Amino acid sequence: MERGSALLGGAASTAQDETFSNLLAEKPSLLAFIRRRTRNVCEAEDIYQEAMIRVTHKLQNGAVPENPLGYLYRVTANLINDIQRQKTQPTEALDDVADSLHCQQPQPDQQLHDQQHLALFVKQLNELPMALRTMIVMNKVHGVTIKQIAQQFGLTTKAAEKQINRAIKSIEARMRQQF
Repeated sequence: MERGSALLGGAASTAQDETFSNLLAEKPSLLAFIRRRTRNVCEAEDIYQEAMIRVTHKLQNGAVPENPLGYLYRVTANLINDIQRQKTQPTEALDDVADSLHCQQPQPDQQLHDQQHLALFVKQLNELPMALRTMIVMNKVHGVTIKQIAQQFGLTTKAAEKQINRAIKSIEARMRQQF
C-alpha cells in the first residue's frame, strides 16, 4: 500500500490507495485489451502508462470515480481512439498535398509515345498531295472554315469537306496499322 500512497502523493486516503492497488492489479488484462484494439505490442505499454497517469491525477485530486475500473478502461479506449485519429490525419493531409502536386506533364513513356505518334502523323500527312495537305493544315491547325477553304480552292463546300474527311480517315487507318 505504501507504493500506492507514494504514487498518490502521500496524502491519499486508504480508499484511494485501495483503488489504485486494484487498478495496478488490472495491468495484464488492460494491456491485453490495448493490444487487441491497437494490434501494436510496442504501443500497448505507452498507452497503459498514459492511462494510469491520467487516472492517478484524478485520484490525487480526490475524485474517486464510482466505477474506477470502468473509468480506467474508458480513459484507455479514448487514448487509443486519439492515437488512431492522429495516425490517419497526416496520411489524409499528405494525400491532399500529393493530389495538389500532380504533375501536369505526361510521364516520359507517354511523351515518347506521343512523339512517335506525331511523327507518324506528319509522315502520313506529307504523303498526301500538296493541295489536300494544305487544306487539312488550314482547317485543323489554323481553324479556317471548310467554306473558306472551298472558296480558296474553287471547290464546293461539300467537296472540300469530303476530301478533308477522307484524307484524315485514310491517315488514321494507316496509323492504326502501324501502332
